[in-house]
Amino acid sequence: MPSKQVNPNPRLVSDEEYRAIVGRIAEPDERLVVRLLHDSLLRPSDVAALRLSELDLSGRFTYIRKTTQRAGVNTESMLTPETAAELKTFIAERGIADYIFPSPKRTGPRCRTWPNAVLAKHGAEGISPRTFRRTGATRWNDDTASLMAQGGWKDTKTIFRHYRRNVEERHAKAFEQAMNVHMTADESDDLPGYR
Repeated sequence: MPSKQVNPNPRLVSDEEYRAIVGRIAEPDERLVVRLLHDSLLRPSDVAALRLSELDLSGRFTYIRKTTQRAGVNTESMLTPETAAELKTFIAERGIADYIFPSPKRTGPRCRTWPNAVLAKHGAEGISPRTFRRTGATRWNDDTASLMAQGGWKDTKTIFRHYRRNVEERHAKAFEQAMNVHMTADESDDLPGYR
């Protein structure tokens, strides 16, 4: 079997693009699924099948705590205050008792492809749930364990192969810190991987 191809120039979503997409969506369930994909870094199948019992709304932070469908990993995905507030309002207004996004046609959750359709419907060209996942993983700091818990990754090899590999600026900054030298331009804080 051939080895997996790694995209040499992966697409990332800027904060402005994300806010523009969310701003275009009027339907509460569609806006919420985009917010959850962006914040949690979870796969679309895990977000579409999210249950009320998998949410921790009781503490200072709001978490999605679930076992992922694909990798079987326990996640602890933290949500931004904006997303948490919208989620709580959505649950209260809809009277959610089980699935956050119930299917309109059958018993159970919406289909795993629904989040992709939502993004396409609202003109998010070149942006998919995987793009949010890649953006968050690329920008995450060096705490790989918390990144794995956030997005439900089972193996660090996946993170380093697809999201953290060869980010020259991150490597240069780590080298500078380790060797106590200054080699990069001052504007390096604006480069990918430093947020």
